[in-house]
Amino acid sequence: MIAILLIHESNESIVMKARFAVKTIDGRESEGYSETKRGVTLHGFGFVGTPDLITRSQALSALQNGKLVVEVQLEKIEPPAPTFIAKNPLCNIILGKFMDEKSADVVFEVGSLKTKNAAETKRAKTSPVVFHAHRLILEEGAPTLFNYASVTDGKTPIQINDITPGIFKQLLYYVYGGVLGKEFLEENARDIIDAADKLGVVHLKLEAEANLVASTTFTVDNVMELLLYGDEKNCALLKESAMDFVAQHQKEVMATVSFIENAPGYLIKDLLMAMNMEDSMRVANLRKSLHDKGLDIDGSREMMIALLKENS
Repeated sequence: MIAILLIHESNESIVMKARFAVKTIDGRESEGYSETKRGVTLHGFGFVGTPDLITRSQALSALQNGKLVVEVQLEKIEPPAPTFIAKNPLCNIILGKFMDEKSADVVFEVGSLKTKNAAETKRAKTSPVVFHAHRLILEEGAPTLFNYASVTDGKTPIQINDITPGIFKQLLYYVYGGVLGKEFLEENARDIIDAADKLGVVHLKLEAEANLVASTTFTVDNVMELLLYGDEKNCALLKESAMDFVAQHQKEVMATVSFIENAPGYLIKDLLMAMNMEDSMRVANLRKSLHDKGLDIDGSREMMIALLKENS
């Protein structure tokens, strides 16, 4: 058999139809000596053709002055015009209700946590920032805020005085589906963790925790404070990262007076366990396993392991 191939050497791709036909001496197509390829997509150095266009004996009988004439017809097939399909608008609709006073059914008045002087404290108490929200959205996104809202008539403002208005606004924006910038998360990681932990916004808390870990340089001087903070807030990733640092710098850390004096006994036990931890017991893997099962991903490593065992 005689084959015929056309090689496409361009880096761009093309969709085409190709037809090959052997011509007789009088210009007619030799019956049975044609091959058509439809809708072939060619990429760089791809090819189109057929390995069995014609037999040797047929080729010899179709020679014209010692040459085999093959007609090649190429037709570019234009791809269909893309169809515009609008995305599901629900996420934007919910985000559009952020701070929408007209449709809101709960009001929060947020004071200032950090004050530098008495005058500022007085202003914070007399001029709190007002935030309007919706119980339906808070119920799943911020359970503690929803609990606050469930015992009010929707018109009486709920006082929140231990979170700054700026942090509260960003937390509420996140609950409505907004995305917080990486720089803001890194610069305000602890304040966000504190607020999200208090108000039950779990995923924001864990996102801020991940940014805190990524942007923090662990040292002998700060590891104990970070370890205790992670333990207090149930920030398992932060706690694990601090323990990893301790495990890698055992001599230096253990030699510091602050670590020996401040480390609770149960943390020392956790540290010893962490030194021989399997990858499956790492915080990231535990959280993913819980998430895949639709379970709560907040809590200490021990809480996550127990929850996985209960639902295995």
